[in-house]
Amino acid sequence: MKTIFENKKSPFYHFGQLCTLDKIPYEDFYVFLLERFTSITDKAPEIATDILAFSSCHPHYTQQLAFHVWMALERSGYTNEMIHRIIADVISLHDNDFERLWRTFNNTDKGVLIELAFEHIHLQSYKNAGAPSTIFSALKRLTEKGVLIKTERYRFDDPFFREWIVSRRMG
Repeated sequence: MKTIFENKKSPFYHFGQLCTLDKIPYEDFYVFLLERFTSITDKAPEIATDILAFSSCHPHYTQQLAFHVWMALERSGYTNEMIHRIIADVISLHDNDFERLWRTFNNTDKGVLIELAFEHIHLQSYKNAGAPSTIFSALKRLTEKGVLIKTERYRFDDPFFREWIVSRRMG
């Protein structure tokens, strides 16, 4: 979206004012999930905590995981491993999309993504990614593509994609 409004060659260049939204604060999201899940389970605090820990309060991915958790609770009730199973199910649903996305990356990008997926967040620990200048170029490229987000550190926009990379490297 940013490119549409910030690229001088785009017909929508400076068409409107660019407005970036912050994440929904953890506490607000937690209360929201807690209020809803309390009507269906006595495990609402654990569920809300687990969902937000996975999604990092990203509205879309929080909603996606919460929806699947809700459906599972209605079908079969709470189990200790349900969130991990649901995450695996969602990843499986998107396997072809993630594979197609993965094929668009060069080897350096893949190395950086693997290192980030396993939370090796210091440049010195990017064993598979290359020289620092190459790593910074890859991080910039992956951020511009929307795969990564830079806050206090680089992280995945899509936590399901991150887990897909981890599951592919572990399995």
